[in-house]
Amino acid sequence: MIPLNNHIGRHIPRSFAIGCIVLLLFGVLAAVWVELTGDEKLLLRRILDEHPALILTCVSIFLSMAVIAALWIFQHYIEPPGKLVDEEKALPFLNSLLTELAFTAFDTETTGLRPSEGDEIVSIGGVRIVNGRMLRDETFDRLIDPGRPISRESTQVHGIDDAMVQGKPDIRDALPAFSRFAQETVLVGHNAAFDMRFFQIKEEPTGVKLRMPVLDTILLSAVVHPHHEDHSIEGIAGRLGVNIAGRHTALGDAIVTGELFLKLIPLLADKGIRTLGEALEASKKTYLAKVNY
Repeated sequence: MIPLNNHIGRHIPRSFAIGCIVLLLFGVLAAVWVELTGDEKLLLRRILDEHPALILTCVSIFLSMAVIAALWIFQHYIEPPGKLVDEEKALPFLNSLLTELAFTAFDTETTGLRPSEGDEIVSIGGVRIVNGRMLRDETFDRLIDPGRPISRESTQVHGIDDAMVQGKPDIRDALPAFSRFAQETVLVGHNAAFDMRFFQIKEEPTGVKLRMPVLDTILLSAVVHPHHEDHSIEGIAGRLGVNIAGRHTALGDAIVTGELFLKLIPLLADKGIRTLGEALEASKKTYLAKVNY
């Protein structure tokens, strides 16, 4: 679906848009009433007084038509906010085998853990996976000026301090660049909902919506190993025999996430999960899919 206006699509809730359209239709009805002559209004009032059931029927029909029209306009011209996956873009790939698709394993480092309370991205890393192989020479690695101080606690985790990001491009440059790198691929993240929330909040200042399908190695691990409680990178890597290098750097974690994902693909196939659509559906059913940021 191509939105009529991306700005409107991001910021007008469905209920508000439908309400405005319904009010507009009522305005048209009021304008018609004003144009009626005195005799025509008297005749209409007499009909309504003598047939009250007709009032309810006409109002019900009008409201139904108004809501249907509003929904049609909203669906075709105003894009609903908050969708992380463009259904029309995802649809052709839902039946594609995971072993045949192109992926971008990615990760971010941030100033903190609260995207809705002003924390910002300080680094984005990504690596491409094609036909079941990681292409280590096709990577994305950017430091980003967050426009705010990086807390000492965060620096202790990822090693990025204020001096390292001073003068670096901000998110308005970095996110469009990452979008171009990841275009026409399926995103793969570890605890991807956390990273995608940061991206979603930055839709307005960057003009970027990452609408490709997203797979999460935490959820896929829960599908493959439902009886294990530890679905951290370290926990999954230990079970699957993946060596960890560059932990808590965006590119390093992206590479590890990609390696975990490649190890999970045959294990998913053992459970009858071979296509993108099947992986997305299985992920939704895990208890970890209910976590929000």
